Amino acid sequence: MSEEFTPIPKMLLSRSDYVLPALYQWMLENDGEPQLVVNTIMEGVFAPPNLINPDGNITYNLSPNAITGLEFSGGYVSFYARFNGQNTHVTFPTMSVLYIFDRVSRVSEQVNTIELQQWTINNGGSKQVQTNNEPPAKQSGKSFLKLVK
Repeated sequence: MSEEFTPIPKMLLSRSDYVLPALYQWMLENDGEPQLVVNTIMEGVFAPPNLINPDGNITYNLSPNAITGLEFSGGYVSFYARFNGQNTHVTFPTMSVLYIFDRVSRVSEQVNTIELQQWTINNGGSKQVQTNNEPPAKQSGKSFLKLVK
């Protein structure tokens, strides 16, 4: 992993640090094509500006034929991918990942919520000003993802 990023202290590792590698491996073992939806507003997220969706998210294809050198380590996801013909090192905190999904089976799992990300930012996960110490409200359990045929 790049030396420019300091690993997150162990006490700050989130559930996503454990869930992401497990779901990624499961998807590969079932002949899937793992994809990650990442919130680019979070500090420490690399994203080519021309590939960021209007909602501020970017989707990365983590299939072994699309990337090399994938690592889940120290609270970060790191890999090499080609953008505009250039081999580029991509890295971002696992906390910035909203979803992991399999493009083949259409299985998806919400990893973090926007509310949890904002709570993390407000409680020392970023240089932004703290607004409150309340944990994020629980979600209703309904997903806003739609099945696209």
